[in-house]
Amino acid sequence: MHYERLSESVWIAGDGTSRNAAYVRGDMSGGMLVGTLDSADELLDYGEGAAQVVVLTDTDSGQHIPNRATTLTSVATATALARCPLLEGVEVQRGSPLHAYLGRSRRTHGIAARRLRPDHTFSGEIDLKLGDTRVEVLDIGRAYSAADTVVWLPDEAVLITGAVVVNGVHPASWSGSIERWRAACTELAALRPALVVPGYGQVTDITGIIDLRDYLEHLHSEAEVRYRKGMPVEEAATELPLGRWAGWACRENLAITLATVYKSLGDSTDRTVTGVLTTAAEIAEGIRRRPRIAPIAPGERDQETLDALSLTKGENSIFELHSANIPNVITTLVRHTKLFHESVPIARGVITGVLPPRHRELAILRGAWACSAIYQWNHHYQVALGVGLTPGEIDLVSRDVSLGPWTRHERAVLTAVDELHTESVVSDHTWETLSETYDERELIELITLIGEYHKISFQLNSWGVPLEPWMGPYRIPSGWHTAHHSRPALGAGQRGEEVEEGEEVAALAAQEH
Repeated sequence: MHYERLSESVWIAGDGTSRNAAYVRGDMSGGMLVGTLDSADELLDYGEGAAQVVVLTDTDSGQHIPNRATTLTSVATATALARCPLLEGVEVQRGSPLHAYLGRSRRTHGIAARRLRPDHTFSGEIDLKLGDTRVEVLDIGRAYSAADTVVWLPDEAVLITGAVVVNGVHPASWSGSIERWRAACTELAALRPALVVPGYGQVTDITGIIDLRDYLEHLHSEAEVRYRKGMPVEEAATELPLGRWAGWACRENLAITLATVYKSLGDSTDRTVTGVLTTAAEIAEGIRRRPRIAPIAPGERDQETLDALSLTKGENSIFELHSANIPNVITTLVRHTKLFHESVPIARGVITGVLPPRHRELAILRGAWACSAIYQWNHHYQVALGVGLTPGEIDLVSRDVSLGPWTRHERAVLTAVDELHTESVVSDHTWETLSETYDERELIELITLIGEYHKISFQLNSWGVPLEPWMGPYRIPSGWHTAHHSRPALGAGQRGEEVEEGEEVAALAAQEH
């Protein structure tokens, strides 16, 4: 944490991306703390003072109140604080991207750790005297959040803004208004501050406020284009071009702010706090990335595209899963309509072929794991459930083949995927085992299936195809080994390292039968 004396009366604490705090020193009776954070006590020690008053600027502030300090905010901000989402209401599954993200992140993203009831409130503005220092506390209404409050020191031209101004960090606005936020930036710039202490980011001046206003205009304009096209906000959060703001930190916060913008544009999607935060976590953890080739949005589809997409309708389980929604892999490939027409029959052939559905899904899931194709894994997780695999069995597909409750033949199917992935050929031993059960047609189809879905994995990974919102959050199996997933060893290559853990996992899977 960095501490600095900013002016005659103001000390600040921050690290560039976490929440900033400012201390305005008064007389012997104490001073004012603005935008509190966990290091508030250290900041007070640095400023050689005590906090008599704590100003709550927005729903991000005030989670650490020093002893004996009274809290102050506007009536509107007090109402917003009473209604903002609570962190304890977020549903977090262990091992999920959201679990990892919240465990590592120190930013609360506008979600309160507890309800705050200010000791004192005001309307409009209030003028205070801290020793010889004049302080104006201003209610600027809805902007970053449902209601925002700022602190202005006119004699020193220092403006302490809370999260209504950020610098170099993408904001996370749950309940603000871009239009009114931009207007607030204009009002704050009219004060002509020499120094601005933002809620997040480095100290700036009037140019930082103007830059944020330009950023908000850009964000709203680009978001509206994508909303009108029918692009889901989850995809817009990674696809939206950021121009000169591309280097700003915490891109994951766009998932939150764009959800708020979409709602203002008329989007009626019922998004939960957990759902929005999960999207942010997937971006932060590197699982949800900007597509290199974006799926063609509903508003961009011409008649040729619509005719091509009609070819994907079918009666087997995988196409039934997509009967109401067209997956992004299809709406990306269809940008090349000639190739699309050639590809669909091959995919349909291996999906509706002679292999037992359980074996087919084991091979596809193992290939998705081998290729780090998380999109493929998530889609075929649902299909695998539909053909009788249990969640425990599906998870074990991502582990050493010796750990699962597999038959001799199923283990050979999984091993064939590993061998083709690493050696480009099935070994004699594995081929002989497969031949004990499969006839020639099934052997031909298995190799073709593995190759087809490896090809699709290459497409998914290289195009950067995002998982659709209707699929829910990304599922990460226990053997995925984070976003930097390594290529698997051959089926028997890890037994010496994982026997104890494997016995425990296999036992859990066996209990599901």
